[in-house]
Amino acid sequence: MTADRLAILALVLAGVGAPAHGQQAQWAAADSETAKLIVDAERRWAEAACTYDRVTQSILAEDFQGTSPDGKRYTKSDEAASAAASSTVARDCRLLDASVRLFGDDLAMVYGRERSVRRASDGSERARCLIWTDTWLKRSGKWQIIAAQDTQLGCDVIGSTASTSPRAAPQPRSSERSGLTPVPLWAFPVEGELTPAIDLQTQQRLPESRRTFTLAQLADNTAAADWFPHEHPSMPTVVRGGGGRAPACGYCHLPGGVGRPENAILAGMPSSYISRQVSDMRSGARRVADAHFVPGGHMLEVARVTSATDVEAAARYFSGLRYTKRVKVTETDRIPRAIPHDYVYYFDKGGVTVPIGERIVEGPDDPERFKLRDPRTTYTAYVPVGSIARGAALARGDGSTRPPCAVCHGPALRGTSVGPPIAGHFATFIFRQLYAFKSGTRNGSYATLMKPIVADLSRRDMIDLAAYISSLTP
Repeated sequence: MTADRLAILALVLAGVGAPAHGQQAQWAAADSETAKLIVDAERRWAEAACTYDRVTQSILAEDFQGTSPDGKRYTKSDEAASAAASSTVARDCRLLDASVRLFGDDLAMVYGRERSVRRASDGSERARCLIWTDTWLKRSGKWQIIAAQDTQLGCDVIGSTASTSPRAAPQPRSSERSGLTPVPLWAFPVEGELTPAIDLQTQQRLPESRRTFTLAQLADNTAAADWFPHEHPSMPTVVRGGGGRAPACGYCHLPGGVGRPENAILAGMPSSYISRQVSDMRSGARRVADAHFVPGGHMLEVARVTSATDVEAAARYFSGLRYTKRVKVTETDRIPRAIPHDYVYYFDKGGVTVPIGERIVEGPDDPERFKLRDPRTTYTAYVPVGSIARGAALARGDGSTRPPCAVCHGPALRGTSVGPPIAGHFATFIFRQLYAFKSGTRNGSYATLMKPIVADLSRRDMIDLAAYISSLTP
């Protein structure tokens, strides 16, 4: 059966009529907004077997109907239940390619291939390759999948690397997400589901603080909510916020510079290093490895609009602060079910666990304090068993091409005039930087020192190094 006939069958199964007679079908251009949106969502679904991302809750329609490789029908709720109960350990989950064919403005057929490596109970691993056809429908301005048809074939039949399909050219790709090194989405958690409507004017409190803020104030990125003003010097205007439209540095990085997993810790960083990084962002030398990661994109925009004078003032302020570690690194085979929210992970307290796989999963121990932008929030970074010891071995260097990390970052990785202090920083942030150096999205003067170091590192190596570095005492 041809792909087009499968797609039409999917429409019928979903209770939606086939494309109207005479409707002109066309392949979507690779850079069209519709193609980029759809392919990105398909990529996240393909990688969810490794990331345990609940992406299907947003991209599958409520009336979704799918057909699995073994011919069984499944619904949106079936997919969610299967993901929550899964004990499968998977790695290297990736979308090989996807092609979007449009039928008018509100209907699309997507044809794709994906691959993953699954681990059996006896420890053996086996590649799993799928070809599929998904039917997307735009309702009330929102694109969602209403039907899916999956077929499993041998990887030697469909191939295991990205390639150009003969169906059309050019094919929509996910750019740097395609091929052998897709962006590891677990390291770039999304905003998550919107919270129900709440009163933004209700005063919020923390037990240890005498100050109060409304939720509206806590959401205002032009002013830093300062719960503990006695714990740091007076903030310069660029850090505190001046009531204008420009974002305040202390909003994301917090008044004490302690940061959060979705951004950088600035407390104790050399002022010259901070200024150099902002300059690299402004020039385009430093970019975001995943263009959809909002915190990274926001920082690039801030770097573009902030004056050099304000950057220097912020750099001097943060460099004079002291960082106190607030993350605990825990090695484990299984973790509480993690829900991407607010660009970190919230952990399910209901006892449901999932395999950690090959990733780092980091989030606040108390999400409510995290939401209030409490600088005393503590975090847990779950990492695979053995990561810390393997990372320590990697950090000692290989005696030839890769020198010890301490050569630049100093004893215990607490910094030198060459390399910034990194001990005890957030594990996912450290991983994102290693990945950015390797992927070529982080360049600039400091990057020239790091690129040879990361050139031969595997993804697991980077996870291990991040776990070890984060476990250290600053």
